[in-house]
Amino acid sequence: ILIRLFNIGVNDRFETLVAPHKFRTQAIVKEIEETKKHRVQTGLYNYNKREAFYRTTDVNNPQNPPKEIILKLEDGAMDLLAAFYFVRMQNLPDGAMLKFPLIFDAERVDFDLLVLGREEVSTDLGKFKTIKVQPNLFGPGRLIAKEGEVFMWLTDDAARVPVKITVKSSGATIN
Repeated sequence: ILIRLFNIGVNDRFETLVAPHKFRTQAIVKEIEETKKHRVQTGLYNYNKREAFYRTTDVNNPQNPPKEIILKLEDGAMDLLAAFYFVRMQNLPDGAMLKFPLIFDAERVDFDLLVLGREEVSTDLGKFKTIKVQPNLFGPGRLIAKEGEVFMWLTDDAARVPVKITVKSSGATIN
């Protein structure tokens, strides 16, 4: 869609290593390759020191030194990819709110998710009984500073597979 509408090429890769016994982020690798931008970010989480070390390298300008930052590691903090898997593992009763600190792009932001309720949705793959959730990713102090909203529908079973996502922002809706 981005390529057709805005002539933007996107080839991003996100990886997260999570410790299975406590479901804590251990390391991340994020490679962003979008049209003329190409950067690689790595993050290492040290729970003994209670810090996360991030290094961002501009692949297009290897002569520039990498940007390095150390963030205070709060209890329950995780990266975005781990957060979505974490949410899928939770008991999600209607009206529940999950809140925890999120580290994204070497910055600490707030993450909260509201469980809106159960509903049946139809997709190209069929009908599913789902749990509708709203991750609050838009707004000041959030993942995306501008205004918008996201809705996700997860299967209402143990797998909690995402079957539909709707993003509304800047007068556009993406399903």
